[in-house]
Amino acid sequence: MGEGHGHGHSAVDVAENGSAMRAGSDPHGATGLLSPAAVRNQVFTVVRLREGYDLAEVDRFLGQVETTLSRVLRDNEELRVRQDQAEQNIQRAVLSPGDSAVRIVEIAQEAADRTLAMAQEEAHAILARAQEQAEVVESDALGRAALLQREARESHRDVLERRVEGLHAFVADLGARLREIVDGEIGRLHGLLDELPDFGGVQPLLAQHAAADDPDGDRDGDTAPLVSGLAAGEQSHPGANGRALG
Repeated sequence: MGEGHGHGHSAVDVAENGSAMRAGSDPHGATGLLSPAAVRNQVFTVVRLREGYDLAEVDRFLGQVETTLSRVLRDNEELRVRQDQAEQNIQRAVLSPGDSAVRIVEIAQEAADRTLAMAQEEAHAILARAQEQAEVVESDALGRAALLQREARESHRDVLERRVEGLHAFVADLGARLREIVDGEIGRLHGLLDELPDFGGVQPLLAQHAAADDPDGDRDGDTAPLVSGLAAGEQSHPGANGRALG
């Protein structure tokens, strides 16, 4: 194709002269680049007066092929450069064993710090809850202790009151018994005095004794017969007094 017309092109020429471009319209796209389908489906007009194709169409098509190949080669070169830069960046990004160890230690330290912070927060929360529970228990214990103290004081007061009542009853009973005993002894003494003869000074003594035993004069009725009896005895035994005095 193109031989004898001066329009032949080789891939080597296009590769070596990537910057060379032919002018021509782009019937397949706005970028001026050919697609594989456009190259495959390209049809040239047959010249009637001579064998071959229309040289202008062939020339325009070859220009588009040249432009496309040049663009592809340029893009490939740019991609290769970018790939090299990316590989270099990757190599620089890859850590050495020492750097890897340091990074691992840093990561472990960060994880440990986070774990420690979480543990401290949990510990503070536990302590706060324990403090609240301790305050509640302490308050309840103080309330119970105060109640027990009040109950103990009330119980002790009741016991003391019962003891005081018992002492009052004991004192009253003891006083009654003592009065009975004293009254009995006084009655016995009066009986003994009734049996004795009247000596000089007996009547005043009896009067004093009666006044001491009965300051209100309640026993006057009881002592009067005794005094009368003593006086009568003294009259019936006038010599007894003399003998006793002798």
